[in-house]
Amino acid sequence: MNDEREEPDDRDAAYWARIRRIVDAAPPLTEEQRLIIRAAFAQPTEKREAA
Repeated sequence: MNDEREEPDDRDAAYWARIRRIVDAAPPLTEEQRLIIRAAFAQPTEKREAA
């Protein structure tokens, strides 16, 4: 496996620009959504692997 990273090309830049536009247009998360996301990442590794 080669650890050298390739230079990003125009397609990569266009892809990430599109992602930024989508994220910027999305409504902010509600507190309930934030809590769900935090809970998902706060679970012990064993529970995450079982999910």
